[in-house]
Amino acid sequence: NETKAFPNPARPGQTITIEQHVATTEKISLQIFNTAGTAMGVWNMPANKGVNQFRFTTGQHWASGAYFFRILYANGRVAASGQIIIQ
Repeated sequence: NETKAFPNPARPGQTITIEQHVATTEKISLQIFNTAGTAMGVWNMPANKGVNQFRFTTGQHWASGAYFFRILYANGRVAASGQIIIQ
């Protein structure tokens, strides 16, 4: 169940898609953090059992560098995590 984030690297203001297999149909939370641990965004969305594509748009003000994401199930358990590079 590999997690894919694309495009990666991305540019500020670009929409990124994260593709992830979800075990059950439920609401998930997609969270993005910078390297200092500051939350850059949180998106709550429904997910269906199976492969899902979660989309979000990076902020125009995001600095170049690494950002980390995690997808959480409604119970707080981490479904996936990874890294995105902003150029």
